[in-house]
Amino acid sequence: MTSPKYFVLITFCSILRANAFIEDAVKQLELEYSDSEGEMFPSRLTRTTSQAIIQTIVEQRSVHDTHKFTVSESVEYFVKFEVPEDMVKIYEQNPERHIFQVNAESAEAEERFPVDFTIKQFHRMITFQLPTVERRGERLVYSSNERSVDFCPIEDIDANSTVMVSISTTSKVPVDVTVRVLIKGRNSDWKQSEDQNGVVYLSKTTIKPVISRIRYFDTKLLNTDSIIVKVTTRNDSDCLCSIISIQQPTCPFYDDIGSAMRFGKWSTMMDQGTIIIDPEEYPKGFILVLVASAHGDICGTTRCEGQQNLTDPRKRVSISIGSNGSDYDYATATMAVISLYIAIFILTITFSILEFRYKYSDFEQVKETIVEKFKNIELPTIELPDFGQAKEGYSVIDGLKKADNSIGVISESVGTPTKTNLTDVEKLSTNDLINSEAESQSSRQSSQVLLRKNAKNEESETPLNRNSFEYIDKSEVDDAKAVIRELEGRPVEGGPMIASTEDIKDIESEVCAEEMKVIRRMKKHLYVSDLSTKMRDPTKTKSVYQKSQLYLGVLFIVSIYYSLPVLQMVFRFSAEQRLTGNQDICYYNDLCRKPLGYVRDFNHVFSNLGYCVFGLLFMCIVLFKKLKYESFLAKNENIDADEYGVPTQYGLYFAMGLSLFMEGVMSSSYHVCPTNVTFQFDTTFMYLLAVLMFMKLYQVRHSDVSANAIGVFFGLGVALFLETISIYYSGPWFWAFFCTVYIIVIVVVSVHAYNLGVVKYDYKILCAVARILYLEIKKLFVNPEGTEKKKKARPRLVCLLLIGLINVILCLYFGISGTPGASNYLLAIFFLNLTIYGSYYCVMKIKSGEKLNIIPIIYANLGLLCFLPAMYFFTSKEKMTEKSPAESRDMNRECIFLNFFDGHDIWHFMGAAGVFFAFLCIFTLDEDLKGKKRNTIHVF
Repeated sequence: MTSPKYFVLITFCSILRANAFIEDAVKQLELEYSDSEGEMFPSRLTRTTSQAIIQTIVEQRSVHDTHKFTVSESVEYFVKFEVPEDMVKIYEQNPERHIFQVNAESAEAEERFPVDFTIKQFHRMITFQLPTVERRGERLVYSSNERSVDFCPIEDIDANSTVMVSISTTSKVPVDVTVRVLIKGRNSDWKQSEDQNGVVYLSKTTIKPVISRIRYFDTKLLNTDSIIVKVTTRNDSDCLCSIISIQQPTCPFYDDIGSAMRFGKWSTMMDQGTIIIDPEEYPKGFILVLVASAHGDICGTTRCEGQQNLTDPRKRVSISIGSNGSDYDYATATMAVISLYIAIFILTITFSILEFRYKYSDFEQVKETIVEKFKNIELPTIELPDFGQAKEGYSVIDGLKKADNSIGVISESVGTPTKTNLTDVEKLSTNDLINSEAESQSSRQSSQVLLRKNAKNEESETPLNRNSFEYIDKSEVDDAKAVIRELEGRPVEGGPMIASTEDIKDIESEVCAEEMKVIRRMKKHLYVSDLSTKMRDPTKTKSVYQKSQLYLGVLFIVSIYYSLPVLQMVFRFSAEQRLTGNQDICYYNDLCRKPLGYVRDFNHVFSNLGYCVFGLLFMCIVLFKKLKYESFLAKNENIDADEYGVPTQYGLYFAMGLSLFMEGVMSSSYHVCPTNVTFQFDTTFMYLLAVLMFMKLYQVRHSDVSANAIGVFFGLGVALFLETISIYYSGPWFWAFFCTVYIIVIVVVSVHAYNLGVVKYDYKILCAVARILYLEIKKLFVNPEGTEKKKKARPRLVCLLLIGLINVILCLYFGISGTPGASNYLLAIFFLNLTIYGSYYCVMKIKSGEKLNIIPIIYANLGLLCFLPAMYFFTSKEKMTEKSPAESRDMNRECIFLNFFDGHDIWHFMGAAGVFFAFLCIFTLDEDLKGKKRNTIHVF
């Protein structure tokens, strides 16, 4: 047990130690609050603790001078820095906000025995140690033997404007310390200059991980609605991550990393940083706080890890505060863009009026067609009527009305007197003369005529008294090997003839509708009429609807349900940035950001107006052509719309216009708060634009086999799903899965486009692909029997192989290179596919003997004129959401157009106009075929 005398001794020592601490506290209070310099501030005090005798030296020093102190474990200092009376008078004569700055340095201080500082001014107290050391594990990150601290700006400087500094250490060896207190004013910090926006205030300073800097700025100095604060790193600086913070001019303010990121508006910075503020939020001015970090974690970068200067890294910065534009800039920029849109509107409407003109003389005459057909039919007991006379009896049109659905029929009574005049014959629809399954072959060579007996009148009619017959081209059978084998040994004799009822029944039992479809699609020379039979078949209206009008309906519904949550998300992100002050949430080009109300980036939102305007304008042009063409057909009933030109399916055109409009809406939504997550909203309808243009080009001559709306939107949904996954993970496993899925899709689509849907899509499709490639390659190198020339590769196969090869190579490249996210790949590949197929289409159109009208050529050139500079500005990034906010700000650039728009805005203008002209080029590309028979228009 402990002896009582030891217990009494320990208690006595504890009391002495407590008394010593109480005396220290009383002396510190007296030192802090007493105005007199009497005995309350003796030059030296000695206090004794249980461990050592510490000598406390209390002194008064003046500001703006450098003072040296020597401290150790037995010597400490309490220093009161005052403003000399002569300086007080000067400050009273020029009242303004001033800042006290305390600079401390100790070259002899060691990490084991640091020097402790406590600095107090009014209601703010700061403590720190020298040297300041930061480590990560065993690795030294930063070490500094100096520190600088800025205090609150104060209105008036008088005799009570003092700073208290306490200096102590546990080092047994004396350590020298130097301290200097400065008073900085506004005039000493800022220099007035001018730029394109008017007056600007400039300043320079240096920050370190242990030295933060503040600048007070009075917002009344600038007469503007928006103030831009720019901080730029000078060339002779070390690599340091830093924080820019805008705070209210009150005490205390926050100049360390943790607190600066919780109060006011702040953003991270590497080489440059910008913050745009509203002067109304800071009526009394603001404090600009610059804080440096010893490592780059806050900035989300490892760029500074190779920093060589670990003991004294410093960032020298230039500060600029000025106006962010005037009302004149806003008005000029917006009115100039609107005027440009009006000019384009007038130009395109004029071209549309000139282009979409329909004359009866443009179409092959119905009368001549009917007469020619009659001449090709050898009917010994039938005489052609005299079209020049009006006779009584049954007319040709009366006989045609008795025909079956969509089957061309000629009445048996064509030779009897008619009760109609010539106009009845001229208005006869050629669709009633030519069968939908075989009309394209009748124009190429002599056809054998097979007569189909009308089931309703079969019993009462003789072979010479039939209600109808149809043309079936025997060349279709010749091109289909399977059917040839079936029909071998049973050739149809002679030329055109009238078949018996038994022959008709035999053929109907062997050649069903599906076989006829296969025969028709596998012909060597295809025509548009071969792939547009569904449009004239009443039983295929659903299929036609899904391939045309359904696109617009599905897109409209998707747009509504897709845009609502997008708008909610981006405005929520923007509000969060405004409320928290964290400027790292949204990625802006802050050097060219023009806020307006709650829209923090108005210029980038406004520049997307072009997409909406051009989308609506294109839909109006499509509607104009549709109504004008229908009006022309109504006035000329003898012209059958299904007989001439390429199929007029407007559903995809309207969907293209709506998708362009929605691209403007989604791109505007993205620019409300650009992030890596919201970037997919900007690209979704870009994908759709490329896909719809590709589909429309293909549908023009492949209407029966083009994809329906459900399939296209499902495929786009899969692409968006994969894109979403790539936002959060885009490693090797993702790209392996993505490329596998994408290659399978490319194979399926290519096979469908090559054989026009004849091959079945089952587990044997890869074998079918291999066999097709083998046969096509074999044709290139092996001469067919009895021929000397080798066959040429089909252009369609070459185009599909080129597209597939490029797609696979790009997919593998993006995967191997580890590109973050799939958005850029999908965007690039979709538009590249469109470019390749569009070029192929134009080349084959010219090769097929068709011509390109001047108006689509003008539209194509205007599109290129817009696309080329647009792609330059698109690739010249002013920000990048794949990087950290601080790294993205290093890419920020000044406005380059009307002091309001940057390069990305010009991309919006030029890109929207380029897509619009591309739409018009596709829309008018085949206007030269509007009067040409569909069974003479080549498919490629």
